[in-house]
Amino acid sequence: MLQIGICDDETLLLEEIKKLTDDCLQDQQTFCVTTTYTDGTALLYDIQDGRRFDLLLLDIEMPDISGMELAAHIHELLPDALMIFVTAHYKYAVDAYELHIFRYIPKNQLSGRLPHAVRDAVALLEIQNTDSYIINAASHLERLPLRNILFIEKDGKNVLFHTLPSAKT
Repeated sequence: MLQIGICDDETLLLEEIKKLTDDCLQDQQTFCVTTTYTDGTALLYDIQDGRRFDLLLLDIEMPDISGMELAAHIHELLPDALMIFVTAHYKYAVDAYELHIFRYIPKNQLSGRLPHAVRDAVALLEIQNTDSYIINAASHLERLPLRNILFIEKDGKNVLFHTLPSAKT
């Protein structure tokens, strides 16, 4: 199950992005949970509190925290998450790729480009997530890619996963 986060301060556009994304994933028969945010700070707080996302669709120009700043924090906290910028501003396109952004979608081309970008992101995520453990953590499921595991150790009734230092779990 994919976890998708969408953040845009314009409520009507946020709903349009969510509908296009959900319709695309339904057509692909991909099961996902989509969470929407009108505030980048709330999204960041959720991630800092342990919320995980596989794919994030972000606006760039938002109050309080810009999409560029948000993407930098997300990349630090969720290095394997894919991010797509959905914005009306072309001037950020080159800088966006320095933040490891998967795609850059102009808002005026949303219906034509977003479904294709979402399909490509899901295909890449399915490849990345093929070899992984799903761990039942205290309040959520956690995906741990095999490539991040150094070794597994039994500790009484528990199992300890020793991972690479950059692995966030």
